[in-house]
Amino acid sequence: LDTSDNTEMVDISVGLGLLLAVKDETELDLVKKSSVLGNKILKRGFVPKLEEVIENEKNVTHEALAEEIEEIFSDPKKSKLNVQPDDVQSAYFPIVQSGGDYDLRVSAVSNNKKMKFDIITISLGSRYQNYCSNVARTFLVDPPKAVSDTYETLIDVHEACLAVMKPGNTLKSVYAAAVKQLKKSDREDLVECLPKNLGFAIGVYFREGNLTLSKKNNVTFKPGMTFNLCIGFSGVKLGDSDKSAVNEKSAVSSTHERIMIVFDAIS
Repeated sequence: LDTSDNTEMVDISVGLGLLLAVKDETELDLVKKSSVLGNKILKRGFVPKLEEVIENEKNVTHEALAEEIEEIFSDPKKSKLNVQPDDVQSAYFPIVQSGGDYDLRVSAVSNNKKMKFDIITISLGSRYQNYCSNVARTFLVDPPKAVSDTYETLIDVHEACLAVMKPGNTLKSVYAAAVKQLKKSDREDLVECLPKNLGFAIGVYFREGNLTLSKKNNVTFKPGMTFNLCIGFSGVKLGDSDKSAVNEKSAVSSTHERIMIVFDAIS
């Protein structure tokens, strides 16, 4: 082909991506099972471990905790999962973050800093028979009111985005819905805290780069497509009193009496 003067080379990756984005019933079932797998690993593996760490005031790094979650994928029986080990894989190394330094991208890494008992995030991706899913959660330890209020806004934005993810609508309508809801909630200040895109198509490929939920993507939703919707805020500004509350709770472990799940990313 390289030596032929009459051959035109074209990029068909976009077309293939659109073709593979629409799943048949068998594929949809595998994506659902992959999602259930990730959810169970989160609930049975990560949450109990996190509770143990906080209740016993253990010093543990983000990386060490992520390694323990990663091990569950190689031995599902650790979380009492009735699946064949050969059918289960991790889509990426789990991401655990805390202490005010957060990165919402799936390319983020768990560093070797010690966990702070303030705002803790976990993100993990699962593969079941090669089909991917993703789940993320944020755990707030005795958050100040400003943080709780921001979470309530996040829930409203999440619901608004889900409402427009229907066949015939464009992918960019998701981002537009998020901005519209923030303005409606009188929280336009959080628009700049949104990531560049709010998710992506998912399936055999963990992330389909041409099918992101960005503000400019004109591709339309079609029946059978599966997406990872990931709504979050980063770099949220806090008042001095709220900063003080967060710092005090991070320094005094005896104040950590409860954990609240507040962030949701679903497939």
